[in-house]
Amino acid sequence: MKITAALMPEAIETCLPFWVDRMGFEKTVEVPEGDRLSFVILERDGAELMLQTAESVRKDEVSFAPDGPPRGTGLFIEVKDFADTLKRLQGYPVALPERTTFYGMREIGVFAPGGHIVVFAAPIGASVAEKADPAAAQKQVAAERAAALVEDGMIVGLGSGSTAALAVRVLGRRVAEGLKIIGIPTSEKTAALARELGIPLSDLAQHERIDLTIDGADEVERGTLHLVKGLGGALLREKIVASATARLVIVADPSKVVERLRIHEGPIPIEIAPFGWESTARRLRAMGGEFKMRLGADGKPFVSDGGHYIVDAGFQGFGSAEELALALDRTVGVMEHGMFLGMAERAIIGGAAEVTVLERKG
Repeated sequence: MKITAALMPEAIETCLPFWVDRMGFEKTVEVPEGDRLSFVILERDGAELMLQTAESVRKDEVSFAPDGPPRGTGLFIEVKDFADTLKRLQGYPVALPERTTFYGMREIGVFAPGGHIVVFAAPIGASVAEKADPAAAQKQVAAERAAALVEDGMIVGLGSGSTAALAVRVLGRRVAEGLKIIGIPTSEKTAALARELGIPLSDLAQHERIDLTIDGADEVERGTLHLVKGLGGALLREKIVASATARLVIVADPSKVVERLRIHEGPIPIEIAPFGWESTARRLRAMGGEFKMRLGADGKPFVSDGGHYIVDAGFQGFGSAEELALALDRTVGVMEHGMFLGMAERAIIGGAAEVTVLERKG
């Protein structure tokens, strides 16, 4: 199916400089009527736009033409190269600032000549993020399935990270459609996203128990559903929320599923107090830990939302994740670690062909 967008300006000539000179469309059809144009078809990158004056339409089909002068028209155009579109619109009056919608589409809107509101958007399937992340489609499927578990009136834990953000965006769409929930975010970044989407937020001071938390994971152990989390830097808040939830559901792609957590090579994120962190580091080394201090973009130690440093470590000498977790829990200066053991109820894994649901055994 091919759809051609249509606009009915008062004068086509006043519109052409914007569409041809600025936006790079080419005229493929041109029909004059006297000394004016009555009909033009423009094309760019497979997208077609038809301009026909209201006066011309009125002559052909009176009932179809608008009464009086042309009214403003909303138009949505999908462009292949969104970055090029942004460049072309530099300095042009913008009606809708460039943004990413709650379902992941980048768009920008302008008032085009003729009183038309035009939104240019990048196709979701060809987004930069999806090209950079081949598992993006798999994550989206898992996020949709997890978000479907949320029911009206629930208190919902909103996880952190790229996959959890997909689920938050789906919930934002459902809230816009009338779903009534209250979200408890696991990070400041998630809180900002939820506010942008219109999801009402609260905290654990107001709600002792969370009905359902949807979060991502860096590793999911098959069978036990033990997790490694925290590569995004929100592990302390994520574990506090997870411990207060009745049901923890993980969304991930197949690459995150492992037979056993990789505690020896890591990385296992560990959140430590900045005060005396060198002393804490010596304790971790004495336990057989090899680690790196996580750094921010400025080259300084990364600081979590809780105000702590994070080291990414692997530990030799431990036979199981349970043994290592117990040792870290007893280490002074360690605020929390990224092993979430026995906390997840299920993991929804979005595969290329189907969605797999893993249930915790035992």
